[in-house]
Amino acid sequence: MLPLNFKYNTKIFDAIISEFFQTNEADRDPVGYRELYRRTSARLGHKISFRDYDSHIDFMTAEGILSKYDPTGGRRGAKVYLSLSDKAKKKSSLKILGVDKKIQKRKTLYQLLIFFEIFKRTNLITQRQLEGFLGKIGSSLNNLKAIKTSHTNYPRITVFEPIKSVEIVKYIQSDFKLGYLADTSYYIVIPGFTVKELFCI
Repeated sequence: MLPLNFKYNTKIFDAIISEFFQTNEADRDPVGYRELYRRTSARLGHKISFRDYDSHIDFMTAEGILSKYDPTGGRRGAKVYLSLSDKAKKKSSLKILGVDKKIQKRKTLYQLLIFFEIFKRTNLITQRQLEGFLGKIGSSLNNLKAIKTSHTNYPRITVFEPIKSVEIVKYIQSDFKLGYLADTSYYIVIPGFTVKELFCI
């Protein structure tokens, strides 16, 4: 898949998109294919080649940014209409509809925020819950290999070798119930991003 900056001319892309936000917040009636070309050229202040225009419309349609409507069902020479898709409207509301560097960086920030929210340290879980989690990633308790254990204080902590990049740590709360499952807890750390990493992009 080509990077966006190789697919699009930023000025042409923005001119096409801007035409759909002139009235009613992009809910205007569909625009004819050639009429949109005329308006795009007028917005840019010069005519653009139909080849460049066609390629932008094709890419934007393929990516679900624009929707095509042909009332004749594809009859040759029939008038084709274009409108902004719901997907594009949602992107616009998040200010990530575009191809310039500022918008691409904003997209990356949204992605990192989502990953940061999803992939983080869990609360303490039981051995049974850990077993269920390991099953979901194609592993089991039998694959746990201790690489470090504290022996002097409680809670006693055992760090295991990561499984598929997931860190696993076991806590034994006290020696009164040493080895008793009800007194043993785990937490897992799924690969993600720290706050420091998040704000350094």
